[in-house]
Amino acid sequence: MMMGNNNNSTSEVFFEHEKKIINFYKNLDPNATSTVYVEGIPLDATEREVSHIFRPYPGYRGLRLIEKEKNGKKTYICFVDFENVIQSTVCINTLQGYRFDKNDLLGLHLSYGVKKAST
Repeated sequence: MMMGNNNNSTSEVFFEHEKKIINFYKNLDPNATSTVYVEGIPLDATEREVSHIFRPYPGYRGLRLIEKEKNGKKTYICFVDFENVIQSTVCINTLQGYRFDKNDLLGLHLSYGVKKAST
């Protein structure tokens, strides 16, 4: 019993997947970094809660939650480190606007961390 030739369809699927990966790389922000800068963290959030949001993402290395004062008000900013730019990009694209709860109207704002200047 001779089965149909599946090589073409397998090759086509592989080629389409390869094209998507190439396009993903081409469309990456040239200033992309493996660090994600996060704003919009609620004041009652703990470092543990914040890390639980990011920990499931591949390449997660850790985070730094920093308390700041802006216009006389306490606020948090956060830097989340990943192993590479692709992993940070996936995180940004997935969690943009993530809301901690129903009262969190604005959600998180994620962007790439600024590259350190070379010396």
